[in-house]
Amino acid sequence: MSLDIDFEYSSNLDGMEDAIKNAIAKKLVELTELCLTKVQENLSGKILNKGNGQLYNSAKKVTYLDAAPMVGEVFIDPITPKAITLEKGRDAPYWIAPVKAQFLRFFSKNAGKIVYSKGLMHPGSVAFGYMEDAYEQMLTLVPEGFEMALAEVLNK
Repeated sequence: MSLDIDFEYSSNLDGMEDAIKNAIAKKLVELTELCLTKVQENLSGKILNKGNGQLYNSAKKVTYLDAAPMVGEVFIDPITPKAITLEKGRDAPYWIAPVKAQFLRFFSKNAGKIVYSKGLMHPGSVAFGYMEDAYEQMLTLVPEGFEMALAEVLNK
C-alpha cells in the first residue's frame, strides 16, 4: 500500500537539464513530505481519532532522486491487518495482538475502564481511506507543484 509521485522529463531540454533536474528534485522532496503529512493528518484526527501509535508511526516516505523517473513514495510499513482494514474496510472481525508490549491497553466501554489483554478479536470496520484521501488531495497539487518548479527555472 503506497502512494507514488514521479516525474519524467524529456532529454531534449539538455541545455537546462541540471537546473530542471534540481528544481524537480527539490519539488519532488517537498511534495513527498506534503503527502506524508496529509496521511499523518488523516491518522491523527482528520479521518481517524487522534493517533500516535503503531499505525501513525508506520507512515513513511522515501525519495529516489537518481532514478529515471525520479520517484517519491509514501507508504505504510509494516502493513498490518489494522492498516489494511482502516484503509479499505472489512466486514469480518480480525485478531489483533500487541506488537511492542506484552499486553494491549485500551478503554473498554463494556467494562467502563482501561483493560489489558494478550489479544482480542476486533470487529470489522468501515473504510476510512486515510491513504486514498491523501492521494486525492495530491492529484491537483502534484502537477501544479511541478509546473511551478519548471516556471521558476524557465523564468530565470
